Amino acid sequence: MVFLLWTFFSTFYTFKNDKLLVRGGPFKWEIPLESIEKVTPTRNPLSSPAWSLDRLEVRRRGTFSGILISPQDKQEFLRDLVGRCPHLRLDGDRAVRRETA
Repeated sequence: MVFLLWTFFSTFYTFKNDKLLVRGGPFKWEIPLESIEKVTPTRNPLSSPAWSLDRLEVRRRGTFSGILISPQDKQEFLRDLVGRCPHLRLDGDRAVRRETA
């Protein structure tokens, strides 16, 4: 019970310099912004630092799986992310890599 409360009250996502910081209880991930390939909506129920099934999956270059997060305002999160990542652009309810010429 203590672990669940700790995780619940300490789950957050924030930007710091050139990284997305994800914390869920004792677990912490630092995702370099330049490694983010795309961010898409999902309802995947896998265990993750997300307290809602209304989630975003953050996919990174060089990995087979993403991390699932559930920011309170997904559109605001995506706008903030794209503002920090010149290689990403908004495409509706997702952020995708810009096409290179």
